[in-house]
Amino acid sequence: MFNTENLLRNEVFPAELPPCFSTDDLATNASFAIATSNSFGQNHSIPLTYSGYKSESSRRKFALPNPYHYCKAVDFIVNNESQIKAIFEKSKYSLTAPIDRQPRQEQAYAKRSNTVLDTKREIECLFQENRYEIRLDINAFFDNIYTHCIPWAIHGITVAKKHRNDMTLLGNQLDKLMRALNYDQTNGILVGNAVSRIVSEIILCTIDEQISKKFPEISCCRFVDDYYIYISNSSQIQEIISYIRTCLTQYELSFNENKIRITEGPFLYGNPWVEEIKQYIHLQPDVFLTKLIIEYNKSKDLAILKYGLKVISCYHYTKNNWPAMQSRLINLWTHFPSLSDRIIDIFLNNKDLLKINALKRAIYSVIDESILLNKEQELIWAVWFVKIFNISISQVYITKVLKTTNELAIIIMLDIVHSSNLENVASILQQRRNLHNYLKSEDTNEKGIPNSLMWTAHWLLAYESTKNQWLKLPGIPFEYAKKNQFFNELLNRNVKFYDPNFSYPNSSSKFHNHEFATRSELYNALRKMKKSILENLKGTDVETSSSFTPLEEDLFRKFIEALQADETIY
Repeated sequence: MFNTENLLRNEVFPAELPPCFSTDDLATNASFAIATSNSFGQNHSIPLTYSGYKSESSRRKFALPNPYHYCKAVDFIVNNESQIKAIFEKSKYSLTAPIDRQPRQEQAYAKRSNTVLDTKREIECLFQENRYEIRLDINAFFDNIYTHCIPWAIHGITVAKKHRNDMTLLGNQLDKLMRALNYDQTNGILVGNAVSRIVSEIILCTIDEQISKKFPEISCCRFVDDYYIYISNSSQIQEIISYIRTCLTQYELSFNENKIRITEGPFLYGNPWVEEIKQYIHLQPDVFLTKLIIEYNKSKDLAILKYGLKVISCYHYTKNNWPAMQSRLINLWTHFPSLSDRIIDIFLNNKDLLKINALKRAIYSVIDESILLNKEQELIWAVWFVKIFNISISQVYITKVLKTTNELAIIIMLDIVHSSNLENVASILQQRRNLHNYLKSEDTNEKGIPNSLMWTAHWLLAYESTKNQWLKLPGIPFEYAKKNQFFNELLNRNVKFYDPNFSYPNSSSKFHNHEFATRSELYNALRKMKKSILENLKGTDVETSSSFTPLEEDLFRKFIEALQADETIY
């Protein structure tokens, strides 16, 4: 179920970050990192946090956990797999709880639902003869998890409260580990990592069991913190909602009352606009983009644009049609900089056609707005655009970024400064000196204890600045990570969390004259191909049977699963 290397490689940092931030090296040195983290004690650390996009009217706080405490949490989960597995198996509903299957290399752990298509199938299988659908969403789930309720879920509320100081209990140990990741806070767990998701499933799988015992006749599934419930009798609706509300209250959780949905069949899973957009995929990209914007203006759902831009990234453009498309995409990006991850794919696929000056002006616009409105995720991506497209930006904008408190954007900008040999330009040198002095002042904690910088939210900036010598000043070294036992050992292993040499793989998606098919048409074609291969083999001297061997069947199944997971198949 759990594999240490998988848990340290995948879903440690939020997926919303540029791919230059990763824990691949940490995973490669998993055994060493775990052993080092267990060789001495440190009560807690402060995660690096940033503001990310949630919706047009709200933001979400994402976190990069300190790897020391994350290693300790991962080691504990792996070593207590059998007990944790038993908790997950109590739930009949969860699509997102870890399951007892070896995860693929790119997975933190295996689960019932790995793709949107998996989730759609699971939910649609519940429709059957049911007449009513209830959709429930837990309010600010990760932010509202009270860590002391972890032992409540594992051992029962009465037992856990009676033995709250018994550190032999699994729940109390896990509670302590989650607090250690988050400045010893009991209110809320970090957003954006696999350990938090595993712990959240412990709580909700326990609640799932309570619901299934109370209402064994209902059809239900849960995707993270969203419940989908299907019933035949309308008289049960309020009873079910009331009971689940009571269960959540026991763990100091609550519904988002504004998102409770009660629908009478026939049911539809997903957003209606998905089917609308699919009708337009065969159109030329400029027409398709127009349709996307029209659909967005109807529903104001940014997911429409995200979905459509993934399709657009597959197109090949010419010198004639690219300038207008670049102009429209830049306009889209400056209005919605949270689309950066989609826009960058299209620009990279057409890098040879890109008008750099137009892109530079757009980057300046996004930087200005992101700093003004404290849109940290968007600023990080704007600086990443500068790096990845090798854009020469003004010293004014370099210093603007270095003056912010956005340390992820600062890391990328310090790399740009270093690679461009701008470190000793007067205005930039002054900002480097300011950063150096600020981090120096943070090295002594509120209790007067020195060498504490690596346990603060500045751990990543301090580590990469030590590793890459970005904040080394004339005659003044910057070596704070070397003063910390854990991080010094990582430095000795050449572990990096930011890759200054990251490059995107060459795109293989540029092609002319698209032929479009639905998923079902594609799968039918593949099955026909399988049948044809077998029939052709019968007409040769090759020994064959009427079906594939078990190994061949397994390969064919894996091929189909890979296609199902591919976001570029619509």
